[in-house]
Amino acid sequence: MLSANDMEKQVVIGTIIAPHGVRGDIRILPQTDHPEQFLELSSLLLEDGRSLQITSARFHKRMVLMKCRGVETMNDAELLRGKKVLINSEDLPQTARIRYGRNTARHIERRAQHRQQRRLRYCCTGRQGYPRPGPQKAR
Repeated sequence: MLSANDMEKQVVIGTIIAPHGVRGDIRILPQTDHPEQFLELSSLLLEDGRSLQITSARFHKRMVLMKCRGVETMNDAELLRGKKVLINSEDLPQTARIRYGRNTARHIERRAQHRQQRRLRYCCTGRQGYPRPGPQKAR
């Protein structure tokens, strides 16, 4: 097990859900905003302190499928079920400021809130070309 001091320096980025197939692939549910970072890892750090060397990684639906050295069979992968996957906090990607042209993410969010408020106001009053809720008359 990791000490309390080590745990403070690490962040959970996923959970091993189940084996995938009979050749020892493991299925990981990403619990991060940047699941692409799984493709850049060279090893997995588990909550019990073990480190597994990654030989291949790919996405399948919402899951990350990984093949690790030392996990050769489905039974080996089954023993990892429920383990948390950790990453050192220094290795987390820097939060980049999202820009769309000249607009920052903050401005885009404000505009979306304003549009939603306008939509609700006009929808309830039936003004400005927004119809009232309910069945529409055939023209």
